[in-house]
Amino acid sequence: METNKIKYDSKGFTLVEVMCVLILLGLIVTMVCTHFNSSAMIANSAADDLVSSVSLIQSAYNSYNQDKGMPPAADGTGNALGNSAFVPVYLFIPRPAYGFDGTYGVTGYFLGYQTGQASPNNGSYICARANVTGNDPTFQTIVKASTILSANKFFYNTSCPATTNMATPAGATQVLVTEWITRT
Repeated sequence: METNKIKYDSKGFTLVEVMCVLILLGLIVTMVCTHFNSSAMIANSAADDLVSSVSLIQSAYNSYNQDKGMPPAADGTGNALGNSAFVPVYLFIPRPAYGFDGTYGVTGYFLGYQTGQASPNNGSYICARANVTGNDPTFQTIVKASTILSANKFFYNTSCPATTNMATPAGATQVLVTEWITRT
């Protein structure tokens, strides 16, 4: 008597092998997507923080200016955020956004005045500083924030107060972000 034996062709993949490959591919795709999403989320959150901080400083500046009839006086370094009659009476200085230099202007922000330049390069401005590369979350924060804040007022450059935006930095670059409160 002859038994019918089924012969399996060993040239194909088993269901277990196919499932293992699909699981590994799924894990790789998840890790890559999570990395890119987390960078975007960091940049978006930091941009919101930067915009919020600049808005707080600007509001305090305007309140002081309205109450006293003049802008807050600068300290010996030219930074009005060092003025004890202005800070903390009108403002509790926000902490710098993710990736920004907390030691810049002592507080992470610089509130200054520029005079003696050709119009419209005079006035009051807020600056923040960061060291960035062309595609890191900090630079993405700066680009994102520049689209949120008012056009032709917010600039990122290698100097402060900037009056024009710079190109995406190639390699490590120190970038200063300028938000003009008033321009004349």
